[in-house]
Amino acid sequence: MKKKKSTRRWSDYLLFLIIAVIVFFTPNALAFVKLNYFSNWLSIRQLAVIEIESDVPISAFAIDDGIACSADDQINVYSYDGKMNYQRQLFGKRTIVRAAGEHVVVVDLERGEIAKFDTALQLIDKKRDIGPIVDAITTKSGDVICQLRDDNTIVVFGADLQERARIAVQTDRLIKMSISDDQATILVTAVAIEDLTFKSYVLHYDLTGKPVATSELEDELVFNAYLMNNQVIVTQSTITSYNRDSRKVAEIVNMDKIDQTTSYQQELYITYSERGDGAEQPYLAVYSDDLEERHKLKLNALPERIVVNQKFVVTYGAGQLYVYDHELKFLNSIQTNRNVSAIQWLDAAHLMVYDQNQIDVYILE
Repeated sequence: MKKKKSTRRWSDYLLFLIIAVIVFFTPNALAFVKLNYFSNWLSIRQLAVIEIESDVPISAFAIDDGIACSADDQINVYSYDGKMNYQRQLFGKRTIVRAAGEHVVVVDLERGEIAKFDTALQLIDKKRDIGPIVDAITTKSGDVICQLRDDNTIVVFGADLQERARIAVQTDRLIKMSISDDQATILVTAVAIEDLTFKSYVLHYDLTGKPVATSELEDELVFNAYLMNNQVIVTQSTITSYNRDSRKVAEIVNMDKIDQTTSYQQELYITYSERGDGAEQPYLAVYSDDLEERHKLKLNALPERIVVNQKFVVTYGAGQLYVYDHELKFLNSIQTNRNVSAIQWLDAAHLMVYDQNQIDVYILE
């Protein structure tokens, strides 16, 4: 009798172990199989359609667990399902919204003002009389970096909206500013005519306004610049990688047309075309920041947008969203029937697309 009880006890333990394995490991196993062998199982579902009455184009940005949107005389905060949780009146018509740390920042471009709110749209602080603003970028630490319309000037405001630095860019024209992946360096693209020669620059400043590096290119207009471990500079037909000592690491030349680019975790995602047999062939490719090709995919047409997160690569073109994994394996697509002006990840699984008066939220699962 004792031997039978012992056998039954071990059988119970084994059954419990099997159940535990099924409960804890089956979802991950199914997800792996789905992603790697049955990729068309990935579903893209429209979660919300948010229509906004506005006489000017809206500006939307991802915040913690929601969407902040500035429009004509108002700012709204929505949940992912499209529910409006908070609303507040604004007094400017040309505004953009950004996330700065745990706060929402609204920048009035014409009036030259910055307003900082919490996620319930309670006013935290305000900065006036900055001057007309072209664009603004923010950091996770709460800094607000503004490119002013006049005098090739960039102003850095801290999380308390006190001025930390004022950068006067000494070139003929300041084209664009961006921020490095570690959010410690401001990248400024500028052009100048020197001795009848067109020159393009990428200037590096820290957040105190101190110059830390300069990259110079002759006869090439810089489209985009990214600072990862290496600096990657993209022009119309070349991609060049420099190390932190400004020495050239690698270069890709003679691409017929470089179109959309973005960076994510030390890699460059790029769409471009090559000419062969009298026709242009579009591609989507992934390179390391030292320009080693990771993956390459033929496309039917060049997309208008590309966004990347920790799970997916999404391109948009002609009303269609295409989803790939990081090895550029096609997962799924969906027709938006929209002329989308911007795309942004809300989190790892939620995607926001919007045009002048409407925000669509999709979930990828």
